[in-house]
Amino acid sequence: MGGSGVIRCDFRAIVEQTPDIIARFSPDLRHIYVNPAVELATGISADEFIGKTNEEMGMPAPLCALWNAALRRVFESGWDTLAEFEYPSPTHDRYFRCRILPEFGENAEVQSALAIARDVTEQKAAERGRRQSEAHYRRLVDNAPDGIYALDADGRITEINRKAGEILGRSPESMMGRHFSEVLDIDSAQAAAESLQQRLAGEGDTTEMEVTVIRPSGERRILQLRATAIRDGGKILGTHGVAR
Repeated sequence: MGGSGVIRCDFRAIVEQTPDIIARFSPDLRHIYVNPAVELATGISADEFIGKTNEEMGMPAPLCALWNAALRRVFESGWDTLAEFEYPSPTHDRYFRCRILPEFGENAEVQSALAIARDVTEQKAAERGRRQSEAHYRRLVDNAPDGIYALDADGRITEINRKAGEILGRSPESMMGRHFSEVLDIDSAQAAAESLQQRLAGEGDTTEMEVTVIRPSGERRILQLRATAIRDGGKILGTHGVAR
């Protein structure tokens, strides 16, 4: 008995000190328990939440609707659920990712729901920055004056910009996943295949060569290519290049 008491005290201490917000809800969606981390996010002490719904706590209506729907799903289904939400904290808007778990009573009915919410504001900001960076990169590539492309290790196109599509006389979308040899004459396709195999074998990272492209109209275009191996650590995954 004494050992179990120590375990309960230690568990309580962990819950009280964790930076994650932990809350327990009754079937009528009232707070039964909230740990101290809630005060940092909301500016409201944990004690003020007890016995109240989110609406009674003055939470924004869209947030209350999201929480109520998620909690009801848990009480009605007996399955845990995930939710992500934005909260206007006293300092700035914060983003949280939450898992809500059912807690069962002796009659196998859900008697309460335990919510664990983690602040993912910095992660969201990093994701937003990465998306902006990728969009900026895409704009630069699409507006480049030369054709830019990438191939996987099998020689299939994994990336192609607008200018490369214009050179080939095809839409970039239609070329995704197609083998590079489909747009070259026989001699060029053989030479390009040998060049690709050399790069995949590690025999030189960069190759310059001329190839002849056959457009859908039958028109031929001579391109100067500069292709470089794509590396991930010591492994060569494919090649990317510039066509002029």
